Amino acid sequence: MISDLDQDDFGYPVNIEQVTYVTRQLVDGSSVDLPMWVFTPGVDNMPEGAMPEGG
Repeated sequence: MISDLDQDDFGYPVNIEQVTYVTRQLVDGSSVDLPMWVFTPGVDNMPEGAMPEGG
């Protein structure tokens, strides 16, 4: 589990984005967005020679 998004625990560049996974309608008529964090390798800014074989 990642406790601090400002700390680099991956050892390589990672792009982190929060997106809305789903919006739920509540009984009282209001709604709430449920977020999802998307982690993708930052291949555009990966150090030279650090790209794993096969991508």
